[in-house]
Amino acid sequence: KLEAEFQSSLMSDAMIFAVIYIIVAASYTVFYTVYYALMDGWNFVPTVCGILALVFQSAAAVGVRLHRGRWRCARVRCYVHVTQTLALAANSCLIAIANPEVQRSLFHRMPWLDCLGNPPGRTKRPGEANWQNSIMLQITCSFYIIFVMNFRVGLVSSILSIAAYGLLVVLLGDAEIREQLFLLSLAISLVLAAKRRLERSQRDLFFELRQKSDQVIHERILRCKAEFLNEQVQQTDQRDVPKPRSESSKTAGSGLIFEELYKDGVEVSVKLDQLSKLGKQERWLVGVEDIRLQPDHRLGSGSYGIVIKGSFLGTPVAVKMTKGS
Repeated sequence: KLEAEFQSSLMSDAMIFAVIYIIVAASYTVFYTVYYALMDGWNFVPTVCGILALVFQSAAAVGVRLHRGRWRCARVRCYVHVTQTLALAANSCLIAIANPEVQRSLFHRMPWLDCLGNPPGRTKRPGEANWQNSIMLQITCSFYIIFVMNFRVGLVSSILSIAAYGLLVVLLGDAEIREQLFLLSLAISLVLAAKRRLERSQRDLFFELRQKSDQVIHERILRCKAEFLNEQVQQTDQRDVPKPRSESSKTAGSGLIFEELYKDGVEVSVKLDQLSKLGKQERWLVGVEDIRLQPDHRLGSGSYGIVIKGSFLGTPVAVKMTKGS
């Protein structure tokens, strides 16, 4: 149950970061379209890829949002994880298609792509475009692993994304990207290790806070029950007992409880058992072995008891005792 609540809380935060990613990706797509495609005369293939990526990511986010009330269900969480994995894999494929070397191969094989503009020219530095696309894929995967997915889903998604990107670039673009793939895999591995450590810390902190919260609630329930029992003890046969004298009215509430012990017709052992249970529930009844008394050091006296010096677990304390004891 706690694990389901923890995963549900992670999904709630993941929704926010998924929306942030969609906004940033949409802004970048608009910037590329205006600055490069329209002003510098580049083709619109990256723009189309960016729009498709936004469609996939938005569809995944909407699907997760529609199941928000059932995130604690294992099937719903499985659906969300599969949707996130497929969306990231599709995004990786679109990043690979936007690679200039892959674009040149596609323009050669598919003449109808001329409606999107001219094929990209070759750069002076071979492999420069591969580095740019691998960096973009690394940023996308790292963002989703850290902020959107959990560790297991991020591990599977990163493997599928890197494999899909590498296959498309090698098969369609006939490019040499072994070095880029190695560095990309190394960077994603470091991100996954950091995510694993972060998720463990978040899980431990979440469980600890929930346990403390449940403990506080349980203690408050016990306190209410103890106060109710205390009220019952004080009101037992109250209608048959005369009101306390002015001298006893100045005594603390504990003195009134001990006064019940000396009523006629009441078994002292029964009252002591009730007081013992009450003290253990309220946690003001401590163990005898934890207290050391010093009867020679008398601190004061009252109507029903005396106060002497003592120690509780080595700490100096004042101990109140009945005069009869």
